[in-house]
Amino acid sequence: MSKFKYTCTTLYVQFLIVCYLGYNRAHCLSEQNKVTKLFRTVLTMEKKKMPGKSANQKAPADSQSWVMKQIIVGISLSVGLFLTAYNFLPIRITSVKSTGDSLVLAVRCLFISSLPILAIMQSVGNIRFTTRAIDPVRGGGEDMVEVPNKILRNTTEQFLFHAVGLLTLSTFLDESSLRAIPILSCIFVIFRLLFWRGYLNSPLNRAVGMSGTAFPTILVYFYCGFCIVQTTILSQ
Repeated sequence: MSKFKYTCTTLYVQFLIVCYLGYNRAHCLSEQNKVTKLFRTVLTMEKKKMPGKSANQKAPADSQSWVMKQIIVGISLSVGLFLTAYNFLPIRITSVKSTGDSLVLAVRCLFISSLPILAIMQSVGNIRFTTRAIDPVRGGGEDMVEVPNKILRNTTEQFLFHAVGLLTLSTFLDESSLRAIPILSCIFVIFRLLFWRGYLNSPLNRAVGMSGTAFPTILVYFYCGFCIVQTTILSQ
């Protein structure tokens, strides 16, 4: 083969290679553009289907009304139970001579208040032991303990504030008023059980137990805050 033919053949082969590579690149870019356009189209359609962000976050009016009714019932029941028990039940706290004795009483009452946590923990354990949720990593059954875990977490959180409030309150009450401590403890247990039962029935039915637990704790915090301000700031 002459040098000229060899050179022409080489250039022709190189031209074919360049054309092939150029075609592949153009094809890849074309496919990439197609995918990008398809993705944008799908994203636009999804945005049109989805309601606005503010509309998504707004609770239904009928659900709000139902929860508000439960909150009113829970607060009324908890306050009514406390006033009835405090004024009419023959509860007498004796042999309390110091703040240390009051704290001992509060700690013993908190033992009673912690029983719902123990019961809910036992319930979660039973569900895990008897279902595929026994393996929390690979079992694929975490949905079966999702609601019980939420009940347990909320009850533990409420118990923390209840305990701090009760311990603080016990340092400000005299012997004749200390009967409020066991009454508050019993109210906590009653409404935590109502919260547990209502939540399992329907998440929207938990408000009676929630408000019946939270409202007495809030009142205790307000009272203790007032006493702290009065004894440490105003008394000086």
